[in-house]
Amino acid sequence: MKQIIRTAIIFLIGLITASIAAYFYFSFTTDGKDIRQLDPVSLSGKEEAFITAISGEVYILRDESIISAEIGEALYAGDIIKVVDDSFCQVQFSDIAAAKIRSNTVIKIKNIFNLDKTPDIKTEILTGSMLYRVNKLSEGEKLEVKSADRIFSVRGTTFLVDRNSDGTYLIVDEGLIAVSKEDETVESRSTAGGEELYIATGSETETLSEISASNKRIMEETGNINIFSLDTQNTALIQTALVTVPSDAQIYVNGILSGKGSYSGLFPKEEELTFLVRKRGYEDKVLSVKAITDLEYTIYLDPEETTENSLNRERIKNTEENNLDRLRRELESRTERLEEVERLIRELKEKNSQLESDSSSWENRIRKMTSQIQELEQVKTDLTSEIDELSRKLGESTSREDKLRELIKQIQDLSVSDDE
Repeated sequence: MKQIIRTAIIFLIGLITASIAAYFYFSFTTDGKDIRQLDPVSLSGKEEAFITAISGEVYILRDESIISAEIGEALYAGDIIKVVDDSFCQVQFSDIAAAKIRSNTVIKIKNIFNLDKTPDIKTEILTGSMLYRVNKLSEGEKLEVKSADRIFSVRGTTFLVDRNSDGTYLIVDEGLIAVSKEDETVESRSTAGGEELYIATGSETETLSEISASNKRIMEETGNINIFSLDTQNTALIQTALVTVPSDAQIYVNGILSGKGSYSGLFPKEEELTFLVRKRGYEDKVLSVKAITDLEYTIYLDPEETTENSLNRERIKNTEENNLDRLRRELESRTERLEEVERLIRELKEKNSQLESDSSSWENRIRKMTSQIQELEQVKTDLTSEIDELSRKLGESTSREDKLRELIKQIQDLSVSDDE
């Protein structure tokens, strides 16, 4: 019977523990978001090029068709990719390069492989900007980017090409890029890491300078450009997607702005990701996940408190801070006063100790002086007695002397009288 009761108690404790764990798990993992299972992205490992991340609206113009791009979408030579406003797309070419096609950009993939399957990647920017990350190329491998009448040849680097109606910017973060003209009438030159090159439309002039601060910030976006191994046996890629409510909230992936409203990307299995969703007038929301299975998260932002509530909270906060400052000042004042009082007490104790020492010394002196006074008083008394006695004796002697004088006088008088 005791064994049954013990088993029942253990079972109840386990049930309660599991319930509490489930409550906290779902509270922390589903609060403010919905989760939906996604179909895995199937890659054969033989893709020439494919989309690894996407946000917003991206379209592929292939032959005479317009295709809405999706994550994992295979790309081919001749494809034109159009990225609309507030959108972006990331493309991997074989396993040697990846490019982030930024907002309001149109590019054309002119070539990916030669007939012998050697990478010979050629893209052309028709308008907009594109960030590239390129692994070090092996012998025979090539990567070129065309913008207007210039061709940028790469050996292994991180760079950005930005083309608009005024001209083309080449911004090189690291590595070395050869710059030549399509018709080869202009002598080729090299642009190194930390430099930016500007070529005005229709001009032969090339202006080289150090990368500006604003362009350095743009180059930070390369931190989220991954080049995945296409060895499908050893590399598992997991799709992680995000949808925001409101639909125009900004999405940051591992600290880098990566889209607005929606985002989907491929990541190595077990990679830890941090998403920040932000919109003015709403409270920020952070989602930390590990890429274990293909999931889509819908994030709901909560509006910030009203201005009045915010002001009230600020007033309360200021009042509390003022009270805290006042109490802190009073505490400091009391502490200083206490230290002063303690110092005075120490001084008084020292003086009292000195006085007690001095008092003991003076008492000894007083006793000695009192004894001396008593002795002197006794001497005085003795002297007074002696003086009185001497005065008495002197008086008696004087009286006898007077009497003797009187007697002598009488005798003299009698002697004179007889002679007559």
